[in-house]
Amino acid sequence: MINGTTDVRLYASKDNGKTWGLLAYATTGATINGLAIACAGNIVHYLATNGTAVLYGKIDADTASGQDIASSATILETQAYVGACSLEIAPDGHLHAAWGCKSDTTNPNSCNLRYSESTDNGSGWNTAWVTALDTSGSDWTQPCIVVKQDNNPVIFACLSSPTSKAIKCFVNNGAAWGAETTVYDGGTYDQANPCAVVSSDNKLHVVWEGTDATYTAAANIRYRNSVDGVSWTNPVVLLTTGNTYAQSGATIAADGGSNLCVLWSGRASGTYIMYMENTSNSQEEEYVFSDNQGYHYVYSERGTESMHKTTDDLFEISYWVLDSIITSMAFDYELRHRIPNQDCRRIAFEKRLELLDYIGSNYRKRGEIEVDQILKANPYHDKI
Repeated sequence: MINGTTDVRLYASKDNGKTWGLLAYATTGATINGLAIACAGNIVHYLATNGTAVLYGKIDADTASGQDIASSATILETQAYVGACSLEIAPDGHLHAAWGCKSDTTNPNSCNLRYSESTDNGSGWNTAWVTALDTSGSDWTQPCIVVKQDNNPVIFACLSSPTSKAIKCFVNNGAAWGAETTVYDGGTYDQANPCAVVSSDNKLHVVWEGTDATYTAAANIRYRNSVDGVSWTNPVVLLTTGNTYAQSGATIAADGGSNLCVLWSGRASGTYIMYMENTSNSQEEEYVFSDNQGYHYVYSERGTESMHKTTDDLFEISYWVLDSIITSMAFDYELRHRIPNQDCRRIAFEKRLELLDYIGSNYRKRGEIEVDQILKANPYHDKI
């Protein structure tokens, strides 16, 4: 996290998010424009930009205990201006980084994209330009880099000009960067902050914020996916309040299966963190928000709200969110361990309670109550 404008703070949790401790910190003395981390086991790699420099370093999360890392960071390069940055680790262990910057000498009229790769765990880096724009008022900014299962990187970024605001994509084939492809062209309406992930089926998934001709006053979060980075599914607005409340800062993650989770700062009726889960890359979505009426848990299908529960109990809302994920995992487990002629719920419910118990005995107890209620209404039915 960026603390204020010039300080970096890295925190770690060693008990599944229950508590957090300071891992390391750095005071740069210059404004931090970008910060990215990527982890391989207990090693945390970090990339930071402080206005004119790109800084890289790594720490061992097992031994770090709140030390100052400012002096140990390596300067990868300096430019006239350096903006946002992104960092990712490929399946083969190579580090891939991207940042937006403006040079004094190379295409000095525009911000462009830089790409760098380290094949030796961060000791050495090979850096090159990805774009070569040189038009005043037009810039490449806010890169997000991901790596596909073939170890080839993909960069998403914003292209802004007086006549077009767009989210673009560059795919590397292992030898060179391909031509830019358009994920979404907003015309004269601002688009910003792309965040992407590669799912286990090697699909590219990207979310970003932006306005459009219908919702000109408040940005919404949009989502698209692609197999090849060239052809994209139709854009989906994840949640909208029309022109009333803006949604921003979306991040997206994928689990080991085909589930996606999106988190962003937004509003449905108050300013809160929003959460949405998409199961199996489908059009079924779950999201959470809070307002003066309490915590809301909403499920929608094809953009239509089909379930909306509200509570003022923090444990209850956390149970609803976690149990939804765990139940999906439990039935996936049952499918892989199915016993012929046995009610599939026997294995699934047992696994569900086992996983809830890992979180806490109170979560398991809450799950047992719910399972008992289900079985009272619909008992197990094994085929004889």
